[in-house]
Amino acid sequence: MEELSELILEDNKIGDVAIQRTGDSEYLDSFGNLYLTGRTKSIINNNGTHIFSFQVECKLDIIPEIEFGTIIKVRYKICLVAQTSRIFDTASLKEKLSAIKIAYDKLIVMKKVTRDPRHNFKIDYEMLKTKITQ
Repeated sequence: MEELSELILEDNKIGDVAIQRTGDSEYLDSFGNLYLTGRTKSIINNNGTHIFSFQVECKLDIIPEIEFGTIIKVRYKICLVAQTSRIFDTASLKEKLSAIKIAYDKLIVMKKVTRDPRHNFKIDYEMLKTKITQ
C-alpha cells in the first residue's frame, strides 16, 4: 500500500492533477484503487497497528442494535462506543462485533454519542474521551 499523502508534491499536485488537502486519510492499493479511511486525526495507533475509526463506524452501521458508534483509544485501551436506546443482549452484541472482526478492549454503551455542535453527523472525539474518563 502506498500512502497518497506521500505522493503529494509541491503546489498541492499529484503529477499534473491539482488536489486539495482535506485532513482525510487514504491509501492506494496495489491495483491503484483509492480508499478513504476517515479523518487523519482520528487514526488510532495501537502498538504499531493503525485502526481507522471511519472503517469501524461503517462496519457498526450493519448491526441493528447500534444506532451510531465509533472506536477510540482512552488510557491505553481501545474502546468501542455504541449509541443505542434499545434493550439488547450484551452477549449477542459482542458475538456480532466479533463476526465483523472488530477488536476492542472495552465496550461502552451510551444513549448519545457526543457530536460536533457545528456538524451533527461528526463525532467530537475529544469531548467523547473526556466524557468516558469522567
